[in-house]
Amino acid sequence: MAEIYIYRAQRNKRIVCAFTDKDYEGAVLKGGRWNSVKIPMVYTSDSISTAGWEIAQKISYDSSLGPDKNLREQIIDKLTKHFSYCRSTIDTRQIINVEDFYGKPLPQDWYVKIQGMAYRPDIQAIGDQWIKSVTSLAMRVPCSITRRHAFNYLINPQHSDYPMLLSKREGFWRYDGETLSTGGTKVEPT
Repeated sequence: MAEIYIYRAQRNKRIVCAFTDKDYEGAVLKGGRWNSVKIPMVYTSDSISTAGWEIAQKISYDSSLGPDKNLREQIIDKLTKHFSYCRSTIDTRQIINVEDFYGKPLPQDWYVKIQGMAYRPDIQAIGDQWIKSVTSLAMRVPCSITRRHAFNYLINPQHSDYPMLLSKREGFWRYDGETLSTGGTKVEPT
């Protein structure tokens, strides 16, 4: 049995780093790149850095960010003070590649948002169909930030093995004034 690590960024106020209904609450309420509203899905990444980039991208859309500091500083501030990352393992036999499920290559511009829409309905439909099919615990999809060199793993909470996924809080992000890195394990709820 071959296993890989998957990583998930989460707010520090979450005391337990585990896969629960709280992990897909946001996806159900707001939808995401790979799922429509009301479709449960947990987004994870193939590395700590990819998880950090994904959450930094979400932070950059935060309407509470003010014009008093530059955007980069505000994103780093929120990431280092309010988020930690967790690591889990998943059996590679429980993962399907998105193009294998979809039956053909993704559209070349799959990551481009359609004007006036948060996410593309045709891409959300792929994830929705996969969730409903319950064919695998996870689906490997390209990361929208790098598009080719990093991957996200979508987790299906409706799969019978979902309750067996265990997660361990690994640490938090640090910023030394020059470099954003990972480190330490002291994480205080915020």
